[in-house]
Amino acid sequence: MRQSHAQQAPRAQFAPSFASSAARQGAPSAKGMLSDILLLSFWVAMIPAVLLIGNAAGY
Repeated sequence: MRQSHAQQAPRAQFAPSFASSAARQGAPSAKGMLSDILLLSFWVAMIPAVLLIGNAAGY
């Protein structure tokens, strides 16, 4: 059974959480930039590490 339009919740209540943060304009915070840099450096270091471990294991 379908709900009438009056009973349906507006779509704005179901917006993803990143939608409100993307709407804000301004400089990124230092904490956010540091977090991004650390995450990126972790993934950059993991690629050669996984290749090295795979090579040592004989793959």
